[in-house]
Amino acid sequence: MTQVTEAGFVDLGTGAQCARLLTDPEMIDACRVRDFSTVFRLVKKQAGIHPSVIARLCDLTPSRVGEVIAGERPAVGGQLHYVVGLLGESSSRPLKNDLCGVAAELARLTGWTHFDARQYNQARAYFTQALQLATEVDDRPFMANVPACMSLQATYQDKSADALAFVQAAQDAARADNGATARVHSMLAMREAFAHASLGSRTATHAALAEAHRQFERIRTDDPDPSWVTYFDEPKLIVDTRIAHGQLGEAAAAEALIADAMRREHGTNQRGRAFHALWLARTQLQLGKLDQACHTATDALAPASAVPSERLAGHLKEFYGQLAPYRGEPVTAAFEARLREVLPA
Repeated sequence: MTQVTEAGFVDLGTGAQCARLLTDPEMIDACRVRDFSTVFRLVKKQAGIHPSVIARLCDLTPSRVGEVIAGERPAVGGQLHYVVGLLGESSSRPLKNDLCGVAAELARLTGWTHFDARQYNQARAYFTQALQLATEVDDRPFMANVPACMSLQATYQDKSADALAFVQAAQDAARADNGATARVHSMLAMREAFAHASLGSRTATHAALAEAHRQFERIRTDDPDPSWVTYFDEPKLIVDTRIAHGQLGEAAAAEALIADAMRREHGTNQRGRAFHALWLARTQLQLGKLDQACHTATDALAPASAVPSERLAGHLKEFYGQLAPYRGEPVTAAFEARLREVLPA
């Protein structure tokens, strides 16, 4: 009979079922591609572990486990907890390495979840866990990615010196990895530009931007890019370039760049489009274009309301605060009315 011990692990008697599960090719493939719907299903079917037990071990509700199995909902934090538990159960080094890689990615994603909720201390703890897991299996590209995440967070927290130190550590890791792709180097150079811009270092920012664009031009379609860097496409390069210019107070150059990037955007990434629209609105406001700024920010409200994000809500509130000198203007009042519908007080 399956039962949970005081240590929080599953006791399967002889452990034969667990051993078969951890060496099952389908389970290994599911772990490798982070398909936790399949992972939970196999745990239930082959190891005979009831969803309520999975829920207890993963700090989830049984209904949430059922939704994950049905493919209806991700559960990153619970998945991380579960995979870390599997790491402790596994004696196979190849499988252990695969699970470690999965756990590192889940820790990074959990960190981003907390970052997006502006829970920065928790985010940093998960990013640190991700880095430790990646270091354990000497995943050098990933060891570059995590400090880059921490650098961006430090930029948002106005910890500019930390931001620069983190991204320099990320670049050191990427340089130590001969397989690091041009896209990785371009993304890291852009994060370096953010750090220099937050420090007010104009020359260093422009040099980092030039390097980001130079590396981006070296990208080939057959480059073996890690999955976590594929988001860094041409529109993102342009948007981030605008953000760096904006941090330096170079609003005129920033406005043209972000508008161009938004024209190039495709797909259904509503969250990204809302962020980009707000950056454009803030830039237009800096240039004294009140009407355009309010209209652009209003355009951001629909995608923002569709994607709950504390960080996005924070940007909306910051933009609202910047409208204080224009409270009596009709266009400002219209934006405020729409904002109250999306973010009720």
